[in-house]
This record gives sequence, C-alpha cells and structure tokens, in this order.
Amino acid sequence: MNDSTKLRIAIETEANRLGFTNIGIAPAKPAPFLEVYHQWIQAGRYADMTYLVREDAIAKRENPNLILEGCQSIICLALPYQPPIAPLDETQPGKGRISAYAATHDYHEIILDKLSHLETFILANSHEDVRVKSYVDTGPILERAYAVSAGIGSIGKNSNLLIKGFGSYVF
Repeated sequence: MNDSTKLRIAIETEANRLGFTNIGIAPAKPAPFLEVYHQWIQAGRYADMTYLVREDAIAKRENPNLILEGCQSIICLALPYQPPIAPLDETQPGKGRISAYAATHDYHEIILDKLSHLETFILANSHEDVRVKSYVDTGPILERAYAVSAGIGSIGKNSNLLIKGFGSYVF
C-alpha cells in the first residue's frame, strides 16, 4: 500500500470518527454539470444572489486552482441530520414548521469545527507539503457536483444530493 492510499484511508477513518458518514475524493478538475450552472446563470435564475454571477466567482467554479493553487483533490463529506419527526399538520392552514436542518445549532459552525479538526489531522499525517481549504456551502465551488464525482451520492429530481440511507437529509 503506497503512502497516498494510507493517507486516504487515515483521512476517511478520521472523518468517520468526526461523524461524517460518507466520504469521497474527487479530482480537482472542472466540476461536472458546469454547463448546467452556466445555463442557470444565463436564464437569470440567481434572483438577487448576484455573488453567484460575479466574474471571479464563475471563474473559481470553473477552476478549483483559482481557490487553492495547486489543488489536486477535493474531499467531499456528508453529515446526516434528523429528518422531520412529525408530518406537516395540514389541518391548520397558515401554520408551518421549521426546516429539520434548522432545528439545531448552526450547521456551518458545527461542520467548520469538525473540518478544522480534519484539517489539523491531514496536515499532521501528510508526509508532503499539503495545503487545505474548507467550505461549508460558503465558497465558490459546486459542492453537489463534486460530491457526485466523488461517488457519495447522486442528484435527485429535487436538485438535492441524495445519499443512500439518508436521502437528502445531509449537510
């Protein structure tokens, strides 16, 4: 077993220990479905989220090396959350419920803390000069597309990442 394979196994083991249930590694090449993203922009579907169509953001989505120079791999991780416990009560019109993912602490903070631990682990266990950068749906990268490329799920009709055993109830 070569050093790269050993490191990959160690990263997967540590990610599992941190609570991530699905781990995959995608090559740092232009994201799959990039053309769909361009069509989405051309159709004006970004509403007032103009940060999605800034020239620099588009370029970074096209080329991961503009985010992290020398980037070779993109580690994709999934952390499940509890689906809704009770069905929506349709007998009370106008009364909704809070999304299941929002019924806990801010997932950005929870996951960034876990990723910080994983980054430290990777840096401590790599025998090469390694640089890392983490995002929790906060950076110019097509996360779902890379997750599909990494083999951890597929895109459903709802456009969410679907993972066997968890459906779309994952971060």
